[in-house]
Amino acid sequence: MNTPKKSAKQLREMLIDERPDGSRRLKNQEQFAELTESGKLGIGDFSIRDLAEAFLGTSWESGYNRASLPSGDVDLRESGTPVSSSVFPQIAGQLLLSTVRKQFDVEASVFSPLVEAIESQIKGTEVVPSVTNIAPGDAQLVQEAQEYPTVGVSEETFRLPAKEKKGFIIELTKEAIHFDKTNLLVQQAQKIGAALGAVKENSIIDCLVGATNNYVRNGVASNTYLTAGVINNQSSLPLTDWTDIDAALRLWEDLLDPNTSEPLAGYPKHLVVTPAKLRTARRIVTATQTRSDENQALGTRSEVTIGGNPVSDLGLTVLSSIRLYRRILAGPEPVAATARDGWFLGDIGEAVCWLSCFPLTVMQQGPDSPAAFSRDVAMRFKSSMLGVAAVKEKRRILRLENAAW
Repeated sequence: MNTPKKSAKQLREMLIDERPDGSRRLKNQEQFAELTESGKLGIGDFSIRDLAEAFLGTSWESGYNRASLPSGDVDLRESGTPVSSSVFPQIAGQLLLSTVRKQFDVEASVFSPLVEAIESQIKGTEVVPSVTNIAPGDAQLVQEAQEYPTVGVSEETFRLPAKEKKGFIIELTKEAIHFDKTNLLVQQAQKIGAALGAVKENSIIDCLVGATNNYVRNGVASNTYLTAGVINNQSSLPLTDWTDIDAALRLWEDLLDPNTSEPLAGYPKHLVVTPAKLRTARRIVTATQTRSDENQALGTRSEVTIGGNPVSDLGLTVLSSIRLYRRILAGPEPVAATARDGWFLGDIGEAVCWLSCFPLTVMQQGPDSPAAFSRDVAMRFKSSMLGVAAVKEKRRILRLENAAW
């Protein structure tokens, strides 16, 4: 077992104000919250037994049996909170959340940070209104002393998918505290964080690659990628050099505002590829010069043109992950060779969003639960989140393939 890096007694001194009249109050709650939220303090930094002894005393087992601890979320930043045995699960819970969140962020680290998290108060499907853009042609000439024309508000609606709740429970037994099984608790927390982070990342990737098609505009559902109508999908276009990106831009330039038929603002920001195409993509984006040969037939004059990188002005960010490749295989394209050649060009933040009823949270339950009596469970921690990824605007992403998916 690894030696804890930090002292539980020092943590107690940081958090508990021992007053002359014998009373105790919590202090430095904001500092503690900042340390846990930033990942600088986690449950693995302490011995769970040392924490119990620091906050409950060396006779923590007998005292813990008599304690009636509250369940639920407790904000440790609330000033003037009396210190009692209930503080221990609250502090352990916040340290545990730090460990869960750190591993959550590791798994949800490629595509999740790029999408907007939109708060929602409705768990099921919901229809939300949006105001359409105004066409430039609607602007009228205003003569001197004439009234300006009044523009009405036109609405369109989007149906958002139902959110999904995912989570796990960690149980901490009296034996785990007594025999100081801190490493097992840390491993459980890390695995839960990794699993929930993978849930979010997978959900976002599934929308990106076209495995999940939940775009519904004005009551009409459609696939994310289409080869007719709103054309944002093209085959016979492998990614080999800058000319393929240039060809894809012709597709991008034909994607127009559905209400005004005006060009959409901006150019692609992200070039998304499978690991098999990662080095190719990086070479294309970071090349400092390109060369083109003409008239190379035998016996004719050969001319070589040297120039800068034609796509460097786009400032494309190359993104890739093994998880992306595996989600493609599990979804739109099960053939490995065909899946590897697919690539995406667009603005992920404009194309996909994350709808959240509540983010990753950890709640604790003390020894007043039925599991405490029947199975000696000292504390239970529940990690959960309620959300889902959704296609925000399919006109902001292109899917390009060699052989059609």
